[in-house]
Amino acid sequence: MKKISTKLISILIIIQMTFGSSVFAQEIQKTETKQGVQKTQVQETVNEPTEVLDIQKDLENTQKEQTDLQDETSNEKEELKEKLKEELKDQKEKPKEDDKEKPKTQAKSASSPDSAENQNQNQAKHKISDFDGSLNYNYGIELPKGRNGLTPNIVLSYKSSDKSLDSIVAKGWSISIPYIQRINKKGTNNLYTQNYFSSSIDGELVEQENGIYTPRVENGSFLKYQYTNNTWTITDKTGTIYEFGKTENSKQDNPENTEQVYKWYLEKTTDTNGNTISYTYFKDAGQIYPDTISYNQSGIFKIQFNRSAKERTNTSYKTAFKVQTNYRIDKISILINDEKKKEYNLNIQNNLIKDIQESGFENGSEIKLPKEDFDYINKTVSGFIKNDNFLLPTDSNNKVIQLNSHSSYKGTFFQDVNG
Repeated sequence: MKKISTKLISILIIIQMTFGSSVFAQEIQKTETKQGVQKTQVQETVNEPTEVLDIQKDLENTQKEQTDLQDETSNEKEELKEKLKEELKDQKEKPKEDDKEKPKTQAKSASSPDSAENQNQNQAKHKISDFDGSLNYNYGIELPKGRNGLTPNIVLSYKSSDKSLDSIVAKGWSISIPYIQRINKKGTNNLYTQNYFSSSIDGELVEQENGIYTPRVENGSFLKYQYTNNTWTITDKTGTIYEFGKTENSKQDNPENTEQVYKWYLEKTTDTNGNTISYTYFKDAGQIYPDTISYNQSGIFKIQFNRSAKERTNTSYKTAFKVQTNYRIDKISILINDEKKKEYNLNIQNNLIKDIQESGFENGSEIKLPKEDFDYINKTVSGFIKNDNFLLPTDSNNKVIQLNSHSSYKGTFFQDVNG
């Protein structure tokens, strides 16, 4: 009995060293039983570590499988990222299908009379001239977009350098309706015997052959001007046609000789799909005023220009015939299916726009937006200061000369220039 117990203790010590004190405590308790049981318990103790090793091995295998699965998932993510990058790259390089289907007539030049690009450019509020420092200001009229992008370009423009009094709006102000006019290069006596023309779009024009004119300075619009039978037609590079001065009211001509036309206004625009913009005018005492503009499906969009009598009429002879400006444009209305949707009221006082009030209309109710106010400064600074008791500087030594003096003296002199 003692030999068996000693042997068991030796075995248990080995197990303790291998699997820890918890197993050893369990086996000591079991050795107090009978001999047969002791052998069985020893056998179970020896077999138990094998089961633990198997469980640990299974855990290791499971962890390895999880690691492998994570690696596979990571690889799949990387492959998916690469695939998405390739697809994005292909989309950037591949032109959009919508762009392919757009008709060429939408790609109007920024200098075309009714281009959308021109409208965007004209929304810029103000700019200072690099040439003379004058103020150029634009107030854009917001219009519903026409079919195929064919929309009038209406802007109220102000130039502080414009001192003419015959404006149909107010002093320094104009409406951006395209026109072609004669240039006075040889005096008014030769204004209608020699052909020099300028376009409000491209500036001065030069004749090439058979009534075909092009801009003297090409700006990239590549408009072709055709002068035939005292009327004008412009064709842009998309095929859109602009007709000027086709009817009597769109021509500023001499009442005593209608062959003497000074200015031709845009009357109709037609794109290659048959969409049109039509302009009508009011003619009075040699002056031309815009009346209506209609566009989009038989003119469902309409612009109306309201006229009122000027406080003081202005007369001009720069056209070589009398032109009297009796009216001014003081309101612009936007209609859809003959229903007023928007209105711009110009508050004009002393031939100057004091403010512009934009209003919208919904179900007969008027909603007014904040006014745009304008202040003007008319201050002239003289180059001389009047002083009846002008005294020479103490260090001048009375060096005063006459204007007709031929003195060769070099230095600083003082001269009385106003007696």
